[in-house]
Amino acid sequence: MEMNPADIAAYIGAAAWLPQIGSYIYQNFIKPKILIVPEKQVEIGFTSFGPIFNIRLALSAEHKDVVIDSLELAISHEGGEMNSLSWIGLRETLSEISDSSGTRAMIEKEQPAIALKLNTISLVEKLVRFQNLRHLDEQKMLMNDLIAKAIFIAKNKPASIVEIITSTEFQKLMELYDRDFFWKPGKYSVEFRAKSPESIVLIPQNFQFILHPHDVEALRANLQSIKADHENRILNLTPNYQVKPITWAWRNPTLNKK
Repeated sequence: MEMNPADIAAYIGAAAWLPQIGSYIYQNFIKPKILIVPEKQVEIGFTSFGPIFNIRLALSAEHKDVVIDSLELAISHEGGEMNSLSWIGLRETLSEISDSSGTRAMIEKEQPAIALKLNTISLVEKLVRFQNLRHLDEQKMLMNDLIAKAIFIAKNKPASIVEIITSTEFQKLMELYDRDFFWKPGKYSVEFRAKSPESIVLIPQNFQFILHPHDVEALRANLQSIKADHENRILNLTPNYQVKPITWAWRNPTLNKK
């Protein structure tokens, strides 16, 4: 088949569009692939903020840069109970400095967990704090009720402010912590889940850690510290109140890949 000059020009023109078409297809149909690499040491707690899971993560993206706007943690106990925690805050180590005596200090940056941009060039490393959003929402509502009652009593009969500790509002707040204390002895499976405004592929990985009976006993003792913490906040409205010292127990199990 012979081609005339017009046919040749048409083929050349079409070929000129191939790079742009290829780029469009790549950008719109190739999904970013995300890898999450956790540090082996975990920090587990239960404080006035409820259940806490802190861990340092390294994150990377393949194929193209991507923005993560949600990072969740699915924690499953070997007995079948599952709980979900969401990222709340991020901490990044910026640099390390030393004084004349050789004492070292880390310069760190704290930020709320809103979004995180991952690129294909380098790893992003962050300490990520995971907490229970549902617990935080309920706690906020109960605290608002408790504070409103405490302010009312402080204005109208300040000598009776101690009554707030035995009030229905205070008891409901303490019951929330009792219900949401889910740590128990045994083996836990951990799965990270990420979300993005665009379609992504998260490389599947599963991890596990073990809590021993003495670990859970130490964490459960924090329930008394939580009560003392809230009593401090309320009774500090009274003159000459001596704030109780608060000590939190933390546990640092090892996170292993399954």
